[in-house]
Amino acid sequence: MTSVLNIVKYFWPELDLASEEDRKSGVINVLGFLYSTPLVIVGIGWLIAVTDLALIRTEWYMFILFFVLIILFEKLDFFLLIEIKPGSYSTWQSSLESLIVWSAVLIIGPSALWLSVIWWVIWLLQKWRKSFSTFSRWQVIRNFNLNIASTVFAGLVAITIYENLVGNLAFNDIYPLPGLNIDIVVPALFVTFVRWFLGFLIWLPLSIYYIVSRSLIGTALKNYLRYMAISTASYVFTYPFAILLAGVYSQLGLGVFLFLVFGLLLASLVAHRLSHNLERSEQRTRELNELEKLSHALYICCPDVLNFPDVLEQHVPNMFPYSRIEIHAEYPPFLTIQTLLRNPLKEKPLPISVWEWQKTTFEAYHFPPGAVLPWGGKAVKDGVVMVPILDIDSGEIIGGIHLARSRDPNEVSKLIPAIQSLAAQVASALHSMRVYKQTLTLQRIEQELSMAAQIQNSFLPTELPDIPDWQIVALLQPALETCGDFYDFIPLPDEKLGIVVADVADKGMGAALYMALSRTIIRSSTKEHSQNPDSAMGIANRRILEDTQSSMFVTVFYGVLDPTHNTLTYCNAGHNPPYIISSENEKEIQPLTKTGMALGVVDDMDWEQKTVALNKGDVLVLYTDGISEAQNKKGDFYGENRMLDVLKANQNSTALQIQDSIMNDISKFMNEAPMLDDLTLMIIVSG
Repeated sequence: MTSVLNIVKYFWPELDLASEEDRKSGVINVLGFLYSTPLVIVGIGWLIAVTDLALIRTEWYMFILFFVLIILFEKLDFFLLIEIKPGSYSTWQSSLESLIVWSAVLIIGPSALWLSVIWWVIWLLQKWRKSFSTFSRWQVIRNFNLNIASTVFAGLVAITIYENLVGNLAFNDIYPLPGLNIDIVVPALFVTFVRWFLGFLIWLPLSIYYIVSRSLIGTALKNYLRYMAISTASYVFTYPFAILLAGVYSQLGLGVFLFLVFGLLLASLVAHRLSHNLERSEQRTRELNELEKLSHALYICCPDVLNFPDVLEQHVPNMFPYSRIEIHAEYPPFLTIQTLLRNPLKEKPLPISVWEWQKTTFEAYHFPPGAVLPWGGKAVKDGVVMVPILDIDSGEIIGGIHLARSRDPNEVSKLIPAIQSLAAQVASALHSMRVYKQTLTLQRIEQELSMAAQIQNSFLPTELPDIPDWQIVALLQPALETCGDFYDFIPLPDEKLGIVVADVADKGMGAALYMALSRTIIRSSTKEHSQNPDSAMGIANRRILEDTQSSMFVTVFYGVLDPTHNTLTYCNAGHNPPYIISSENEKEIQPLTKTGMALGVVDDMDWEQKTVALNKGDVLVLYTDGISEAQNKKGDFYGENRMLDVLKANQNSTALQIQDSIMNDISKFMNEAPMLDDLTLMIIVSG
């Protein structure tokens, strides 16, 4: 096998770069061409030697008649599509052209073989013009050679035997066939069989190599042998009719001959239409089966774009045999692959102008042979169908399907419904991929946010401070998974306690990261200046500005609680004012207003430090604007006054009860409206 491949590569070096399947096809094509070429050369030379030019000049009208008949019978060919193995088809295609050629030989003589040569040259030129790849052109030249060899060389061998047999029987005029008596018919049948058998032998090496190279076994081998049997039988049973036609011509004249030929034309017409109807029926069945299989495959496979082209490659070529098909999609950012399918792979990719044109039309288009393509300005040689792929959600064009078919090009428009169904399945699969990737992205984001929330929760104090005779409670409710609010309790020397309530001016992951940085800086700064909140705020502000390049800022209330002397020394850096509700006079409400700007805005700022006294039973409430700016469904704000009313109504309750009362009132006010901002609440009742 290696030596064979080396011989083939000498004539076709690029074949070594092809896929294994294409390499096997290429070897078959080149080998068929190589071993048939000597037979073609010998056959044409032999035909030139035996050609009777005088006969051609005198019987020119018969040559024209037979050539017209050859063309008619070739137009009325009939065929059968046979699936050798899944996705691989062979077409048995025949016509009664060979019968006409052989009858012409028996009537006129070996010079009539020029009719077949001329016809195959015309066939070669037509096929070559429509072949755009090296693979297809090698196949065309291979078939041309084999057909010439099996027609001319095999025909001349058979005719030579016939002339010797009949000449020995003392027939003076061998052509046309002297009659239909037994002495003539038997030799004629024998040489007709020889003609067929030699043609069979000429094609046989190619068939054997195909079986071996493709490793056909089991059902595939059985199907291929069935294909060969049908091809063989078609010639075995039709060739003898050439003897009948030649005998009728010699005994009954041209009129009866043409009458029989007319009957054969009608039979060919019926067979031609039946084969086309059968192919259409099988095509519809194939389309439905493969669409169902494709749908099932897309359902059970992982909805991943990396698998999608493989699934299409498995099912779509089987759906449209003998077609060039390309599926293109532009579906960013979820689909980076633009060409989902190109079959056969050896065909050149379509130019980008095809897909640019596809974006301009929502309709399916059919271009029959000869039509001018709108994207290239050239006349199309095959039947072409273009079908857009539409997005499931928006209905916009996200791609297209291009199918070209040289076999029955005028019938290709009948494939449009199946191609549209395929386009719908492709669109559905792309939509599923998008949803799948969005789901994965959301799941990943949720996992990251959940982890971030866990980390953020770990920043909050795990235990509330335990100060004799004092009550301290605090809670934080984020509007999202992460938040920009935080509170802290910082143990300080001399049994003092640092109290922090802060709010980053944003929400989400960015605010959470800014909060984590701010909390760490504020905690370290307050420990360095435990007795001076103003100094701690100044240092924290500078460090935040040094460590971030963000436009965010954080409002902070920081106070140093001295339980021994019942005092609170604080700085309010742009934060909502906490309130002290006096235990002696419930109408006395003291706001702890701002003493400076928020942190992270401007460098070299100063914060004023203030100290207030706390009497036994006084209630200190610290909060973020998530409480005061909580909204109901009407868009009304909860407001600080309503919070203060609840505080005054529950002043003599415990800190936890006061906290619960405020939260219950907020929930009642919002009436299931969504939270729009993070919410922090701290209640301190002095001892």
